[in-house]
Amino acid sequence: MKISTFVTTAILSALGTLAACNNDTPTGALTIPFQIGSNGVCSFKNPAGDDVPVTEVTISLYRKGTLGKDGAEVLAQATADCADGEVSLGTVNSGTYDIRAEGTDADRLVVFDNDGEGDIVEVLEGQDIVADSVRLNLTPAKLNVRWMFTGFEFNQCTQVPLKTLSVEARRDGGGSSLGEGSFSCDSAADVMGGYHKLVDDGRDLNGNDIDTVEIVPQDGAGKKIGDVASFSFDPPGPGRTINLTISIVCTATECDLSGSGVPDAT
Repeated sequence: MKISTFVTTAILSALGTLAACNNDTPTGALTIPFQIGSNGVCSFKNPAGDDVPVTEVTISLYRKGTLGKDGAEVLAQATADCADGEVSLGTVNSGTYDIRAEGTDADRLVVFDNDGEGDIVEVLEGQDIVADSVRLNLTPAKLNVRWMFTGFEFNQCTQVPLKTLSVEARRDGGGSSLGEGSFSCDSAADVMGGYHKLVDDGRDLNGNDIDTVEIVPQDGAGKKIGDVASFSFDPPGPGRTINLTISIVCTATECDLSGSGVPDAT
C-alpha cells in the first residue's frame, strides 16, 4: 500500500508539473548577425570624406506584419557593439518576427538601418536560433517642409489658386535630381513643429549628396503659378533632418513662394 500510495503521489505530481509546463509560453534563444553596408566595416564617410564610426547596433523584434504600422509594439530588443557583428536577444517567445536593425554613431543618431530589406526570423521552442545575417544600409536624410500664408491668419487653401507644392531634391550644386514628391496645400502637418515629411520610399535622399531643394507652386492642373522657393546648403550627412520653411503670398491668379537660404536648424 505504501508503495502504491507513493507511486500514485509521484504520478499525480508529475502530471501536475506537466500541466504547469504546458501552460508556459514556449521559448527559444535567438542571435541575429548583422553586416554594415556592403563591406561590413563599422564606419562610413561623411560629406567631408571623414570616417565616422558606427558604435552600436540595436535589433528590435515586431510581430510579423506589424513593422512600420501605427502602434506597432517592440516585443524584444537588444543592443551590441558594432564590432561584435551580432546581437543576442536571449530567450524569446516562439513565433515569427519582423526585424528592425539600427546602427548609431557616437551622437546616437541612426546612420544605418535595414528598412526595405524584409528581414524576418522564426523562433522555435527549445532551440538556439541563429538568424540569417541582416544587412544595414546608409540611412537617407529626412526632408520636412512647412508653409505659411502672408495676409491670412490661418492656412486658407480654399481661397487661393495654389493646390500643390511640388518638391525636388538635388545634388551636385543643384545640377542632378535626387528625388521628388509633393504636398497638397491643405495637407495636415505630420511632424512636430508644423512640418510635413516628404515621402521617400525609394530612399533617394542621400544625406551625403543632397545640397539643393526647390519647391514649386502649382494649381489644380499641375501648372506652375508663381515664384519658386530655392534652398541651397551643405549636405547634412546620413540620417540628418532638413527642415524648410516657406512663406506664400497669393493673388487671385498666382502664388509666390519665398524662403531661399539655408535650412532651419535641425
